[in-house]
Amino acid sequence: MNKKKSAEYLIIGAGPASAAAIESIRKIDGRGKIIVVSSEKDVFYSRPLISCLLALEIDKKHIVYRGRDFIEKNSLEIIAPAAVTSVDARGKSVRLSDGARIKWKKLIIASGGEAIVPENIAGAKGLRTFTSVEDARRIDADIKSGAKRAAVIGGGFIGLKCAEALVKRVLKVTLIELAPRVLPSLLDDVSAAVFTRNLTRRGIDVRTGARAEKISADGKKLFLADGSKISVDFTVAAAGVRPNISFLAGSGIRAAKGVIAGGDMRANFPDIFAAGDCAETPDFFSGEARPKARPAPIWPVARLSGAAAGANAAGGKVTAEGALSMNSVEVFGLAVISAGIVNPPDGSGLTVETAGLSDGASTGGPRYKKLIFDGDRLAGFIMLGDVLRAEIYTGLIRNRASVANCKKELSGDTFGFIAVGEENWKKRITPMEV
Repeated sequence: MNKKKSAEYLIIGAGPASAAAIESIRKIDGRGKIIVVSSEKDVFYSRPLISCLLALEIDKKHIVYRGRDFIEKNSLEIIAPAAVTSVDARGKSVRLSDGARIKWKKLIIASGGEAIVPENIAGAKGLRTFTSVEDARRIDADIKSGAKRAAVIGGGFIGLKCAEALVKRVLKVTLIELAPRVLPSLLDDVSAAVFTRNLTRRGIDVRTGARAEKISADGKKLFLADGSKISVDFTVAAAGVRPNISFLAGSGIRAAKGVIAGGDMRANFPDIFAAGDCAETPDFFSGEARPKARPAPIWPVARLSGAAAGANAAGGKVTAEGALSMNSVEVFGLAVISAGIVNPPDGSGLTVETAGLSDGASTGGPRYKKLIFDGDRLAGFIMLGDVLRAEIYTGLIRNRASVANCKKELSGDTFGFIAVGEENWKKRITPMEV
């Protein structure tokens, strides 16, 4: 490529935050040159769907949510695969791995997250990760080469979806989670126990409170801290992601766990913004930038923060609300969605109500609902089984709506948004996409 390029807007990353930023920019500035640099060959695809790709349920074209028409319509120049190796924040340029330099007037860092690999097994033979299309391709190649047994380290969203896909490819799977329950940040003990039973019924060996110690030199044995060992053909590190920001070292851009950004998604330089998994934004409930702030690697937050970053880079004045933890997953037909505070600490002053647990004999599957209240406002929830109205509950949290007149109805199966009351409708409360 040309060793020197320039753009009005340079965006690092090609995920949901990047796409939302582009859409916001083009609403304000229809002509400014936009360059997108991605470390991956595949751009603008849905990472949550790579498990369906691995399970051979869909083709790659079905996970792309912004295709060639989006690129052409917005006059984007895509440079991929290409790694940004350094950022000169004051000189307004970046350096790529091939030595090329790109000058910019506005920079949006939307570089996403990278897989967390425990240091004690990093570099081991047969170790895989599961956060990209390329990762899915590698594991698919392992299976096609005859792999029959796998261990998945991590019982969160990534680990569970990977384990499900491997079972669908007829592998014997062991799932290892350090916490005492699966989906530790999404569920409580009751809902996690239901989810675990759903996994074991499908033949997955679930081991919670377990830690991977080492992998044998030939990659065929995984040793746990309790002394047990598991026979494997490969091991997947799927314990989550951390912000992909190592290329910012020495740039002067403030970062802790992620790039530190304000409500306008602006970093500590006026023309630099950050959004998505790589950004550390104010907490939704406290509004504090630190210490409660943390990167929130979930799709809705990436979209909202990316939209704000793009609008402000183009001269707008948009404030992204603080990062609200929310996520959803369906594994072997059992769906769960949680948002906000799901396990309030003792002394928090929050109150908890549960709708009880149904074994599913009369409802077509297990059901469970847990609601957490901060006075007359909903602060969090868990819904397992019946999740059809989850977007309404998420909207109540994000809009900080009073539910004083409908707390009892919230626990029921037929709650509708009209029950919130006219005084809240006048605030234009809208459901949130989850």
